[in-house]
Amino acid sequence: MVNTIIGLICIEALLMVSALISAFWTGMRPSEASLSYHMGLGIGAAVLACLIHCISMFYFVGTRKDMRSLIRENHLDPSPLERNRRNLIRVHTFATLSCVLIVMGAALGGPTERGIVSPIVHSLVIYIALAWNGVTFQTEIKALTENGRLIRAINHTIEKLATA
Repeated sequence: MVNTIIGLICIEALLMVSALISAFWTGMRPSEASLSYHMGLGIGAAVLACLIHCISMFYFVGTRKDMRSLIRENHLDPSPLERNRRNLIRVHTFATLSCVLIVMGAALGGPTERGIVSPIVHSLVIYIALAWNGVTFQTEIKALTENGRLIRAINHTIEKLATA
């Protein structure tokens, strides 16, 4: 599951870069086709980013529940649960703010196209969302990797107890 999420993050990065390039292209050569292309990539990138963040958050909720039951059933040291909780809180905080910024940036796209909001405002919110998204993806990858190590350690301990 961790590799799937990391793969989705890589695809998302490519989609975001494509949306950004199309934004520059639309600014240099404005046309209905380039604007439609930019809007499609931008909305697709926004939806995929929010989906990835939600998958990451639910992954931590699910693994925490499994870890808690395994630790309880096998009378193991509960310290991995605390590290899992710290990762869960960190990912939830970063991912939630990232989703809010992404939705704000995407929502400003329509009024920008109509001339109600300055393109500078839309661009600024998008750049902030992209930067925060980069930080969030790094946080998620680090937390997912650590969580995977915790799960492998718990499984290894349980296997040792079973063979002893």
